[in-house]
Amino acid sequence: MSYQILVLVAVHAIVIAAAPTEVQEHGIKSLVNIGKVGSKSYFIDNTLRTWEQAKAFCESSGLYMSTIKDSGQADFLKGKIGISGFQGVYFLGARDAQIARALSWYNTYNAPESFSGLGWKNHIPSFQLCGTFNAVASDKHQGINFCAEKHLTLCQN
Repeated sequence: MSYQILVLVAVHAIVIAAAPTEVQEHGIKSLVNIGKVGSKSYFIDNTLRTWEQAKAFCESSGLYMSTIKDSGQADFLKGKIGISGFQGVYFLGARDAQIARALSWYNTYNAPESFSGLGWKNHIPSFQLCGTFNAVASDKHQGINFCAEKHLTLCQN
């Protein structure tokens, strides 16, 4: 009888060990699956990164940076704050326009002209502003922060 129990325990342990989680399927152990809304699963990683680093991390994990496109997704994320380590400021997949930044004259709102031999040259990096989700119980909101700041990572499938 004790032999049968030992075999049963061993088989149970093998079945549990072989059952992959979504996190393990993506091969990144630091990602934590905080749940699913519709067909979208959300994963967090609490390592500080710039927006570009967070994007590269999600993509190297076979995921994308998160988007919040409806109230159901927003309500789901708000409800997960404080659970499974979901606490802090997380980068989203939003950033400023994916075209060159534009200037306008403050008093006319017209674009400045370029003259022969005197054009405009952008001296700042593109994509300076990026979206964040503030997962703090007392102050839940989507925010706009500098992409070069370091925040946590929120990925989705």
